[in-house]
Order: sequence, then structure tokens, then C-alpha cells
Amino acid sequence: MLLPLLLSMSAQAAAPSAAGQIQISEIMVKPTGTCSRLEWVELTNTTGAALDLDGCEIASRSGSGTSRFTMPVGHPIAAGQSALVIKSDDECGSPVCVDAACTGTQWAFPDTDYRLQLYDTSEDYISVTCGGTEIDKVDFLYEGIFDCGTPEDRNCTIQVDPSRLSALDNNDARVVGDWCLPDEADRYTDVFGEDAYGTPGAPNRCGAGVVGGGDDGGDGGDGGDGDSGDVVVVPADVCRPGDLLISELMPAPKDRGYNDEWIELKGTGNACNLHSCMIEATFLDDEDVEVQKEYQIVASGGVAVLPGGYTVLFGGPSSAEGTAAPVTWTFEDGAQTTSTYNYRQNAVPQRSTFGSIALRCDGALVDSATIQWDEVDSDLTAGCPDGGCSLSLIASRFDDGQNDRPSDWCLSPERTDGRASYADPGDGSIYTVQASPGRENHCPFYSWPGEGDLAFSEVMGNAHSGTPEWFELSNPTDQTLELNLCTLRRAKLDFDGNETTTSTHLFTQGGVIGLAPGAFQVFSKDQCLVPDVVADAEGEVACLYGEILYRSVALTADNDERLQLLCPNETGDLVLVDQIEVNFEGQDAPSGFSLMLDPSKLGEEAATLNDDRAAWCLSAPSQEIPSMRVSDEEGDSCSYGTPGEAGECLVGLVALPEGPRWLCASSGSGRVGWLLLGLPALVALRRRKTSGVTPG
Repeated sequence: MLLPLLLSMSAQAAAPSAAGQIQISEIMVKPTGTCSRLEWVELTNTTGAALDLDGCEIASRSGSGTSRFTMPVGHPIAAGQSALVIKSDDECGSPVCVDAACTGTQWAFPDTDYRLQLYDTSEDYISVTCGGTEIDKVDFLYEGIFDCGTPEDRNCTIQVDPSRLSALDNNDARVVGDWCLPDEADRYTDVFGEDAYGTPGAPNRCGAGVVGGGDDGGDGGDGGDGDSGDVVVVPADVCRPGDLLISELMPAPKDRGYNDEWIELKGTGNACNLHSCMIEATFLDDEDVEVQKEYQIVASGGVAVLPGGYTVLFGGPSSAEGTAAPVTWTFEDGAQTTSTYNYRQNAVPQRSTFGSIALRCDGALVDSATIQWDEVDSDLTAGCPDGGCSLSLIASRFDDGQNDRPSDWCLSPERTDGRASYADPGDGSIYTVQASPGRENHCPFYSWPGEGDLAFSEVMGNAHSGTPEWFELSNPTDQTLELNLCTLRRAKLDFDGNETTTSTHLFTQGGVIGLAPGAFQVFSKDQCLVPDVVADAEGEVACLYGEILYRSVALTADNDERLQLLCPNETGDLVLVDQIEVNFEGQDAPSGFSLMLDPSKLGEEAATLNDDRAAWCLSAPSQEIPSMRVSDEEGDSCSYGTPGEAGECLVGLVALPEGPRWLCASSGSGRVGWLLLGLPALVALRRRKTSGVTPG
């Protein structure tokens, strides 16, 4: 009988072998009182069998480097139970327990062996590794997130929410909601007879009434969880998934800085309370390093979200934080709306290269919105140059929660009930914004093109310095199609052979990009091809060719690249409408000459036929774009193409002499006469080439 018994004991006390079997569940980061060195870590066995920590390594990173401690033989944790690993400092009298009652399983190791140090002022981690397998690891930062009092009297732990005790969910003890401070009722008497807060060896109790309250949140320096000292209690009616949606955002305020950002929430479920919820932001900083920030909503009177109603959270100066100084927007039609809660400015910045905004309540993700802010920012810069234009969630996206894609949002259109003025809570300045905080969103649903409905018909990618790149789209269908919120994307290979992409939205402010049947539309990078000298009633100068300006996407003159047009469909998914592959150098396009689709290829199959480079030809010297000429000390540089109309292939892919300036037909040089006289022969040559006949 002895052998079976030994085998049974061995099976019950096997070493942890997989991630999550042992979980770091509570940490006394920085004890105070009689001995500030009585640090301890609670480990919980989440399995149904006893696990032995013999030979397992506990490691911590602190301000002075990484410290490691190997567990000696004879330290099993019973199934579903917890054990404390204690630093028994000789300067503290070498205590064997952390509490006077010596609750549960506690292991104390001399500080000469147990060298781990848990600092409260730097971002650290603690990990458990057994047999070369990392069983659990927790990143933490105590001070600034969970600080439960002054350094003299805090003496409390941080502990994982019981619902987050899993292989992954406990990994970041910097996230309020996943981790918490102990409950007021979790006061115990430590081994020195002093008050301490925690649940050593006992189940954690997050969310019933947290002790204290930090001053900064998120990454430890820029977020916040309300006023220092507030008791953050999760209300019974806290918002849950399905109760609300992020419905409007102000990512680029009037001053183009981070002041006066705001977030609008739409009630879509039960009435709920935002008190204790976390606003979270993820973005890339100026060095393309991902940064996470968070801010906890602390409001003694609560922050209500009502079914069907709107709640606006305003990110103003710190003096306006909380609910004491709401911001009121006055619309041009006389209506007013008021912010419900003001969070600290720059606590959760929205504008960045990549960004997401999320709302987490009681540890659960209630809603999030993820948008490529660099694309959005270029749109706002073009359509709203002074800033102060919001992004609104399309109303048809309210029911299904699909608000995490650029195609789910629109730039607020110009309308009377979409322009509002407010007084900045910092300096009292009056700003007017193009937005609808606290009011119904107005996003038109466009008649977007589907696959093959539009086609690239002309491209200028090797423009003269000082003149813009541009491209042209044609509509071969019998319907008017709209392009607002469609995306222009360019893809090419870098020097390492990796594909890189840039993209931008297409839109026109205050209107809709509409292509009538058989029509052409020109899009120009950053500036008009030729400004119209006639101003409108407001003094604005339009583009002579009706160009729509775009940003961000730059073509290259000597690389293979792919140009794509993508548009949303009725569900918000992006549809590839058309794409072409070009290489301006490889297709013999000198500087200033466009590539145009052979007019015989225009029609219902244009989006397919333009895939073939043989279907493209070079614009001709007789197709000079009027007034689009750049002059310098070396002479004139002219541009050639047929923007906004079907171009006739006159010359085709013909090698031309070096230097573009000799081609200016009206420059007075007379050097183009021979070429113009020779056009019939060149046309014949082009026709023989495209028909497959080799010239003799």
C-alpha cells in the first residue's frame, strides 16, 4: 500500500507546468509602520490539485535591476488555496507571518535569501517560472494609481479582482478594474499590532468600496482617478456592455491641441451610472512608442446615462475637473446642451498616429472606438482647417456596436444644428465648433460605389516640383455615385522588400462628392492644379477643374506601386472598388506627363481593363494643361494631361528627349514644331504597336 500512497502524494504535489496554474493574486508593495520592509506576495493555486513550488523561481524587476529567488523544497499549495511568500527582514525582527492571526499558509524567508524588492515608485514586474515555463507574470506600478494614502499611513495591498484571476487577465496591475485596493472591511492587524488593509491568504473582494484613491492613473503620471482621497465605490447600476455606445468624438479641438477634447455617449440599453468607470486611451507618441492612459470617473452624485439620451464627457483644464464646472454649447438654432462630467485635460488624448478610446466599467469593456487618427487628422486639416470639427457615428451603426472602423464615422456636416459656441473653461475664450455634442448625429448614408463601379482613368505621379500630383476617376455606370468617406490607398515595396501603405479619406467639406453617369472627377494632392481666378460670393477661390484635394498619399516616380480606391458598403466594410499598378519610370512617363487610360477602354469594363499597363498611354505635348506652368531661371516647365475629361492617346509610350522644358508649346522656342508636325507618324507608330504589328 505504500507505493500507491507515495504515487498519490506525488500526483497531488506536482510542479506547475502551464501558464495560469499559479496566479499572483495580491501584493504588499510598500508596507509602512513599524517595518517598511515587510513586503509579501500572495500566490493562488487555480487548479483542482495540489501544486508544489519546489525549484520555482520568483523574479522581480525594480529600479535597481532584476532580483531572483528560488523556492526551496517543501512548499505545496493546496487546490484552490493561496499562500504568502514573505520577505522576513532581520531589521524587522524576522517575522514569520504578516498578520497577528497568521492566517492560512505563509512562508517567510530571510532577506539574505529572499532578495526581491518591490518598489512603489517605478514600473516593475513580478513573475513565477517553474521548470523553464513562465507560469504567471504581473506588471505593476503602485504609486500614482493605487496609492491609498500618504507614505506614512498607506500600508495596504493591491489585489486582483476575483473575476480577473486567469492566465491572462491579471497580467497588468496598472489597470484599475482588473486590480484594486482592498475594501474598507479588509482591515487586519499586522504582526506589529498596527492596522493594515488587505486579504492575506483569503479571497479578494474588489469593487465593494475601495480604500483611498490615487491622484494619477494610466501610465502613472498623466491620467487620473478623480480627486485624491475620494472613495471610489462601484455603484450597483454601473454601466454594463450594451448600455451605451461612444457616438461622437472631438479628437481635434479648435486650438489644434489636446485641450477641449470630448467624448459623447449614447444610451442604448438600461439606465446606468458612470461613477467608477475608466476612460482608456491607447496611442503612439512622437517616437511611435505605444502609450496607454486611463482616467477614472469619480463623481459623488454619479454620472447618469439614460436610455436614448446623450452624455458628454469634456476634457478641459484641471480646474474644470469633475461636475462642478460644466461646459454649455449654444447652437445656432438657439438650443443648448451641457457636459455631464469634465475630466482632466490630456488625461486620455484622442489624437495620435494610431488611437483607440474605450470605456471600462467594473472591469468589463462597455464600448470602444478605434480609428486611424492620422488619416482622420488629415481629413480634419483639409475639411476643417481651423480645428473644432467632430467625428460622428453613423446612426445605422448605433444598434450593432460597429463603431470601431473609420467607415463607421463621418465628419460632422455643416448645418445650423451642427454649429455650436461655448466658453473655454480655462480662459473663457469663445469657440465655435462644427459638431453636435449631446444632439442627434447627422451622417448621410452615401450611394457608395461597389466593386468595378468606378475606374482610375488618369494619373499624374511624376509631377514637376511646385505642381501637385493628381489622379482622375471615371464613372461608367448609369447611376450617380458618391465618394465621401472612401479611402485612397497606395502600397509599394520598401528597400527591404516589405510592403508599406499610406492612405487617406476622400471627402469635400459641406457637400458630397458625386460622380454623375459618364462623369470624371479629378483629385489633387494638397493644392489645385490651377486656381480659378474668379472668387465666389464669400471670396473663396475654387479649383479650375473642380478638383477635390487629398492629403497623405504621395506617389513615387520610379517604383512599382499599387493605387486602390476602397469605399464602405451598407454594413461599414470596405470594398475594393478599383486598383491599378503603375511605375511612371517603367512606363516612360517624363516629369510633367500624365498616364491616361486609352479611351477605348472606358466603359463598364474599365476597372478590369485598366489593370493592363498596355491599356495606358502617355499624354501628348499638344495636351498641355493651360496655366499649369512653373518658371525658374532655367525656363518653363509645363504639365500635360486631360484632367476631367476622356483623353485621346496621341503619342503613347514614346521615348522623349531629356528635360521637360523643351516641350512647352507656347514658350517661344519653336522647338516643338518638328514634334507637332510628326504627330501623325507617331500616332501610326502607336497604333502599330498596340495592334501587335512590329514597325518595319
